[in-house]
Amino acid sequence: MAGSAMFYSSTNLDGERETSEYYFNVVNNVIKEVGPSRFTAVVFDNCSTMNLVGELVEENYKHIYFVGCSAHLLNLL
Repeated sequence: MAGSAMFYSSTNLDGERETSEYYFNVVNNVIKEVGPSRFTAVVFDNCSTMNLVGELVEENYKHIYFVGCSAHLLNLL
C-alpha cells in the first residue's frame, strides 16, 4: 500500500509514567518493527510531552516528520 496512510497498532499505557522518553520508546519500537523506510510522518496530539516525542522522532529519523493532530488542536479551541 505504498502512498497510503494506515493504522498499525494501539498500546495500552495505563499505569505507565507519561514521559516523552517512555512514549518515544513505544513509537520507536513500532518504527523499527514496521521499518523506518515505510514512514513519512507520525501524528500525535499537541501536548508538550508528545511534541517532545515528535522532536525525538525527527532527531533519530531525519526523513520522518512530526505532524500535530489538527482535530486535537481544533478541539482545544
